[in-house]
Amino acid sequence: AISSAMENGSPIEFEAALISAKGNEKWVRAMGQAEIPNGKCTRLYGSFQDITDLKETEHRLQSITNDLPGVTFQYIVYPDGTDKLASVSQKSMEIWGMSPEDCEKDTEPIWDQIKKGGAYAKLQGDIQNSIETLCQWHSRWTSILPNGQIRWHEGYGTPYKLADGTVLFNSMIFDITEEVKLTHLLEETS
Repeated sequence: AISSAMENGSPIEFEAALISAKGNEKWVRAMGQAEIPNGKCTRLYGSFQDITDLKETEHRLQSITNDLPGVTFQYIVYPDGTDKLASVSQKSMEIWGMSPEDCEKDTEPIWDQIKKGGAYAKLQGDIQNSIETLCQWHSRWTSILPNGQIRWHEGYGTPYKLADGTVLFNSMIFDITEEVKLTHLLEETS
């Protein structure tokens, strides 16, 4: 980053872990710029910011969400109707058979699983009702995972309307397949 700034004037911005003189690990954010009069770098200026507390908090929060029994994420619905997922936990591998990064990149494969399960219209209706009333969202539906497994899911989310009309849901989805199978088995034996 520093070489690039010195060569072409690009801004310096990165986060890194370092070991202090006392042997303590610290996280820093570096931000800066190069001063390049007449095509030659004469100085670099900027700042280092200690972000150790922020990184520790992020790590604790990520550890907690990854230990929960379902996938946690933020579901964002924009005023034009497009959507995306953010801050997806590792349980996305168990719930959708997809990495958090893939879930955040494109929601369409998740919607395809729900469409194949046959509950897409109902789920969309439940979400739309939650957006209109700003009441907690709750739904149950079937999905067909990429490996062909049929799974029952149950989701909850709390909607927050932002100033630009975007709605953000803090959400969690659980796999309830075993519970549904046991309920069906109990009904058959009664």
